[in-house]
Amino acid sequence: MNYPFQETEERAQRIAYLVAGFINKTLTTKEHDELDLWLEENDENVELFSRLTDERNVNYAMAFMKGIDKESAYEKLRSKIFAEKKQRRWLLPVSIAAIFLIAFSIDWLVKTKPVVSTLPTPDIATTSDVPPGSSKAVLQLANGKTIALGKDSHGTIAKEENIAIAADNQTLVYSGQTSSNAAVFNTLTVPKGGKYKLVLSDGSQVWLNAASSIKYPVAFNGPERSVVIEGEAFFDVTKDDQHPFIVQTNSASIQVLGTSFNVSSYLDEPLATAVLVTGKIKVIAAGKQQELAPGEQATIATTGDMKLSTANIKVATAWKDDQFVFKDAPIEQIMRQLSRWYNVTVVYKGTVNYHFFAAISRDEPLSKVLQLLEQTKHVHFTLHSDTIEVSD
Repeated sequence: MNYPFQETEERAQRIAYLVAGFINKTLTTKEHDELDLWLEENDENVELFSRLTDERNVNYAMAFMKGIDKESAYEKLRSKIFAEKKQRRWLLPVSIAAIFLIAFSIDWLVKTKPVVSTLPTPDIATTSDVPPGSSKAVLQLANGKTIALGKDSHGTIAKEENIAIAADNQTLVYSGQTSSNAAVFNTLTVPKGGKYKLVLSDGSQVWLNAASSIKYPVAFNGPERSVVIEGEAFFDVTKDDQHPFIVQTNSASIQVLGTSFNVSSYLDEPLATAVLVTGKIKVIAAGKQQELAPGEQATIATTGDMKLSTANIKVATAWKDDQFVFKDAPIEQIMRQLSRWYNVTVVYKGTVNYHFFAAISRDEPLSKVLQLLEQTKHVHFTLHSDTIEVSD
């Protein structure tokens, strides 16, 4: 929903009040529902909310506000945004026009409290916290040998068919050429609590999410470049018209020439998805096929039924950019993501009939993510070591 400029100032102040209340954990359930409705309007609001509530940004902004004449700066900014645009009030939505007004207003709304170095302490019931995932994986060579990859990885770690395999703390790279026509396969597995990047011998790049794996040849010698994945991966495929790139999942086959796209095919998810970012792909499932244009998503059910829809690329690829972005997401979907990234078990002690809107860095410890969700007052968590209890 877009708001005309004559409503923008009042609207900005209201959003500022809600965001400040969220930061200070003073929102009522009704006010938090109002904030959720604003987040639901568009992705820009979700992104703005994420920036405004990021602890690092809040602390920096609060320190900055201490050193300026806020009233003077606010009035100049207000005049610039609202007065100068008086003749074309309909041009911008509130999420764009009021971004700076919100930042100033948040400072005013919390100025009665001392500037602190951190956000409020999480109040979830917990006996310990869980750190975020990190770059780690296990490489299985053709002979069955396994090599752990992570913070201690450095330089060339193996050779397969004259193909050099090098690794650092977050990327595995295949380079070189082979004269062999034999198909020699490696498998890269990322455990729960991990992520890793793979550069294939043709230069194609693959980002693997937690609890995912990919099986691939060390060199592409045939008419097709074929790989098999389980879990979730983002592909940026090197274009080669003569050798189409094929991604096999447990429910579908995706044919590519050169493009970037996200594939999610976890066995514990009710649906598999393919989201096209650039280029063109063809998705084949249960004998049916669909071509996707950029910004489209194919959703595949366990029965093989496939549905095409408009994709939310920010939500689908947020993990690759080290973000959680939840938009109208049920708690079960959210907890499956948290379970994989933080390597924890989830137990339900009640039914949560609520869909959530949130954005937060995947670099945060688990307690902060749970705190963000708990502030909606629609869910409660108890964290015991590596187990999360979810209740209403």
